Amino acid sequence: MNAFSLIEHLSKLPDYRQPWKTDYKLTDILRLITCAMITGAKQGKRMNTI
Repeated sequence: MNAFSLIEHLSKLPDYRQPWKTDYKLTDILRLITCAMITGAKQGKRMNTI
C-alpha cells in the first residue's frame, strides 16, 4: 500500500463530528496518527508532540 491509497482509504471514513466544532479534517488527523504509530509513538502524549 502506498501513501496515496492510504489517503484514499482514510478519506472514505465518515466524519460524525459537528462541522462547526472542527478545526482540522479527519483525514489529516488520521494521517498524522498513522505516521506517529509507524515511527513508534505508542502513547497519546508522544503523538501530541508531532
